[in-house]
Amino acid sequence: MSAALHSIAGITNRQPGADVDAVEKKLRAMLAALDDSLAGISDAREALRGLYSGPAASNAVETFLAGEAATEDITTHLADAARSLRAALAVIRSQQQLTTPRL
Repeated sequence: MSAALHSIAGITNRQPGADVDAVEKKLRAMLAALDDSLAGISDAREALRGLYSGPAASNAVETFLAGEAATEDITTHLADAARSLRAALAVIRSQQQLTTPRL
């Protein structure tokens, strides 16, 4: 389509490189956010391991841990969340490979 037809049809003239750059920037931001989330989950799991294996914990912590053990362990939920984040990272990296121009 010519530039005149684009403007008549209401389609703006975009630079393909700018679109690719914008997509690339968004993908990098998503990857960074997911990486940060994974690091946070890892920190939380490590803190919980410390609570579970600590020399002595307060009554409130012992009660919380006993409740978790009786139902579902919070570390299981954290592991599931980490697995989901890794899957999301794989999808985004795959998308990034598809959208990154190869020279």
